Amino acid sequence: MSNHMNIFEPYVSKAPHHEDALTRAFLLVLRGVPVAHATWLVLVDRAHRRNQGEGVPPLHELGVPTVETQTAAVPGVERVLSLVQTDETYFRNVDASPSDRRQVLDGVVSYDDAFAVVLENKPSHRNIWEAQLDVSLPADSSLDRRVACVTWKDIVVAWAGLLEAQHLSRAETVLLGDFLDYVEERFPNLRPYAKVALCGTDINRLQRRCRMLLLALAGEGSVAHHRGWGWFVRLAEGQCATQIGLIPMRRSKDLYLMVEIAPGDTTAQARILYNKVLLPDLQALGSRGWELTSNLHFAHMNRNLLWAHGGRTIEEYWGFWIKHTGSIRRWSRPEFEQIFADLVAAGLAADNDRGGFDRHIVKTKRATFNMCPGLVLRWGLPLDDAAQLDQRGGLEEAIKSAIEDAASALKVRVPW
Repeated sequence: MSNHMNIFEPYVSKAPHHEDALTRAFLLVLRGVPVAHATWLVLVDRAHRRNQGEGVPPLHELGVPTVETQTAAVPGVERVLSLVQTDETYFRNVDASPSDRRQVLDGVVSYDDAFAVVLENKPSHRNIWEAQLDVSLPADSSLDRRVACVTWKDIVVAWAGLLEAQHLSRAETVLLGDFLDYVEERFPNLRPYAKVALCGTDINRLQRRCRMLLLALAGEGSVAHHRGWGWFVRLAEGQCATQIGLIPMRRSKDLYLMVEIAPGDTTAQARILYNKVLLPDLQALGSRGWELTSNLHFAHMNRNLLWAHGGRTIEEYWGFWIKHTGSIRRWSRPEFEQIFADLVAAGLAADNDRGGFDRHIVKTKRATFNMCPGLVLRWGLPLDDAAQLDQRGGLEEAIKSAIEDAASALKVRVPW
């Protein structure tokens, strides 16, 4: 066997983003993770039948597999199938044919003397040329006339499902997990969430797509994840907001990709908000698709404890805090009752907030809480609209423009 297929041998002749390196990594998974191998054969079978082929046997009906890469020879087997793995479904206009061309095959997976799959890996279907799917055969071998095409996104989805369902041993989990991380890093266009349309309504895939959009805008060092929220861009400290999120959000029965900003989320940020930002600038965002809502909450250290449910308009809410900026501070236990009563009287908190106030603040050992009269700004795209924009290559620019619009009104700096 070629040293190329020894997992401990360096593959120094190929860069990590070269398609041959991807082929090698893929074939190593076939060698080391039988469940992944069996899953791949199911995909090959379906793809072949879609092209009017007879399909392939499942792994349990085949002999012990032999896996090779960068080889010129097909082993002497009865039947050979030509397979292309690429980013989009691709079928030839003509059947596969035996060939006498000099060939270097990306991969050959053979099962004793009965059957072999000849793999052509093309991360972009635009780079496929017809003769690549023809095969030079041994004298006694028969080439299946129909070509099979398996898309990389289907492989990634299927193999990720094996990980999520915990079907693998620890060693298999490491090997397959490393492969999926490698695809994520080196071949991002092959991911099933490379476009919004590929994510469907799967929240996890949409979250990953949001992450990639933010990475394209802000870079690795500025993008982080909050478990209860999603992926966000970090902003510099000392501003009225320090995070801008891009999250899939369900409203009623519809899904949106939502840009969300919470200025004034801490006491310090709220002081900056009411000192530097103008309400008319925020209200003007409404004509450009932004929603503006109040976000009064009480916090202790880095933990938000309770949200109030007042009935004031944004104008009334903003006007109150402009007049009472001295109340944007830390409140001590002797003041708890009075400040809560004042908020209810002002319509910024409701009587039914009392139970939560007692539970999270009064009936605890906390000596203080922080007043955080923030806002929430949201700009959303219905999922279908986001998918169409993404397909046309305009989603990233639309999100960038929306973020910059809000950042300008909030007088915050974005990291690009």
